[in-house]
Amino acid sequence: MSTADETSQPGPPEMESPEGSAVAAPNRAPAEAPAQAPVGAPAEAPANKDHLDPNRWKILALLGSIQFMLLLDATVVSVALPPIQRELGFTQDGLSWVLNAYTLAAGGFLLLGGRLADVFGRRRMFLAGMVAFGVGSIFCALAWAPSVLVTARFVQGLGEAFAGPAALGIIAVLFSDPYERIRALSIWGALAGAGGAAGSMIGGVITSFASWHWLFIINIPITIAAFFGVFRLVRKISGTPQPLDILGAITSTSALGLLIMGVLQAVHEPFTSPGVWGPLAGGIACAIAFVIVERYVPAPLIPQGFFAEPVRRASNVLAAFGMAVFASYPFTMTLYAQHVLGYTPLDVGIMMLPLVGSLGLGLLLGSRLLKTRTLKELAIGTGLISGAGLFWTSFIRTDSTFAPDILPGMILFGFALGLAMPMLINGALYGTTPGNSSLASAIQTTAQQAGGAIGLAVLAATATAVTVRLAADGLPSPEASTAGYAVALRIGAGLSLASSLVALVMLPNVRASDDASTAGVTNPLP
Repeated sequence: MSTADETSQPGPPEMESPEGSAVAAPNRAPAEAPAQAPVGAPAEAPANKDHLDPNRWKILALLGSIQFMLLLDATVVSVALPPIQRELGFTQDGLSWVLNAYTLAAGGFLLLGGRLADVFGRRRMFLAGMVAFGVGSIFCALAWAPSVLVTARFVQGLGEAFAGPAALGIIAVLFSDPYERIRALSIWGALAGAGGAAGSMIGGVITSFASWHWLFIINIPITIAAFFGVFRLVRKISGTPQPLDILGAITSTSALGLLIMGVLQAVHEPFTSPGVWGPLAGGIACAIAFVIVERYVPAPLIPQGFFAEPVRRASNVLAAFGMAVFASYPFTMTLYAQHVLGYTPLDVGIMMLPLVGSLGLGLLLGSRLLKTRTLKELAIGTGLISGAGLFWTSFIRTDSTFAPDILPGMILFGFALGLAMPMLINGALYGTTPGNSSLASAIQTTAQQAGGAIGLAVLAATATAVTVRLAADGLPSPEASTAGYAVALRIGAGLSLASSLVALVMLPNVRASDDASTAGVTNPLP
């Protein structure tokens, strides 16, 4: 397979990875390949780092900022939905697809996007994803009808599905030193977590001082800068020529898309509705077909034995638990603040500032603790802290004030989320090789998307059911709504505590620096 995917400017010779990847390298003789070591064996940092790409930290900063933008765009429009509805004439049911279209595309195509990056080249797929995201952003900003905005949001989601896994795969190849890799992945996690947490805040500020169109206009120069920055700094990240698993791609994408669609519909319809159980049944059927197909194709989309690594397996389960809680928290608190407390979009944005700040503190500490504490210890601790924060917040009332009733729980929850991000990302890439790091990234992001969609659907549906029942019993609307939000928060607290139990049972007692693959050691696992 041809990989004429290079910059136009002359540069230093390329350094090939074990899977044929290449990044810019200094002018020196190639380093001798290290001896093989089993997975989990302690790996010492290389004494000489001259073989590493000198631009790796610049590339990390660039890719991290793009990940911030991609995750920000998944939630930033939530507080702008009322003006969007008024200007474009959305129906109440159709309005939800401004959010759902992005989630459906990003979640449904992530697995395929990750595998395509490993096969056809990470740099190439990242640039393709940026083009899709940029085009989608332009049409979102210019949207003149509901169908145009929903379609453009779907194209944006496709851009994330292709660019996100490719970007993290590039980072996994660039940072082969174990301690540098921990730092790099922690920074990546910090920017990604901040993007998800800052959506309501940034959306509220922009919506209050400018038109909602600016939520998408600001993406355009950032996307252009990212495209040309990666084009210049990353000379070539080629893939491994191999047959593409077409049947696996079709069945996996169909399964993920249908399952996410069914879960998203469950927010607005009962589970007995054909709009819910129909897509869910179709998704389950496609998932079964995918498992069967993968047993017989010569080059499966997910190589056999990929989930044999227990650290990787447990990290993906924990990622689903974590996002099930995190996705529902801003949604619940935004509705509570606006509908019960009477906050404006700007007020909501300001209210979310402590969440972003505490998340940043948690990320800093989590990055440091990765060097001294095991992944199991961090996972158990984050689940307990998150559960405590959500349980505190669940005592909200119709006359709650921010400082005593919301702020303490918000700080605990944000801190726990920040503490978890570096652990989850390092765990998801534990034992990967340069040939499948983008796939590993896509699998974890898929777990996050699926967990977030399921968590939001279940908690939102539960809150609505409680509200409707209490209102039918004669309770005033504000009290009934508050009771529904409180139940959703307590369920989230229960899920956080359950994640600690999952970590205790499933996660091996290893440190991130124990990963032999981070030192460039060829890993025997796929």
